[in-house]
Amino acid sequence: MRKHIFTVAEIWTDKPGYTVIISDKNESEIDFKNGDLLDLCRPDGSSLQHRGTAIIFDPPAVRPLAVILQDLTGKDVPVGTEVWLVEAERPVKKLHRKFEVIGRSES
Repeated sequence: MRKHIFTVAEIWTDKPGYTVIISDKNESEIDFKNGDLLDLCRPDGSSLQHRGTAIIFDPPAVRPLAVILQDLTGKDVPVGTEVWLVEAERPVKKLHRKFEVIGRSES
């Protein structure tokens, strides 16, 4: 299932080999986890897929969500790029209940 997460509003490229894309949304309740596969749809119509690492800024940040993309530049992901969640690897938690006999009461 593909889901639109945000559109790139700003780009930071201070450290070589890493690009930080800043969300246009101002809510931090976005369903994105580190390592999820993203589809980056550029304004020119081209796209690429890449995995990212989320950064959640504490309030009162205007834009609380950013994503670090390794080995991409600002030219690879320009402002206006739509970020889509392609696959979300969420572990399915199975509840296992174990009961053991602690003692028997003789009534």
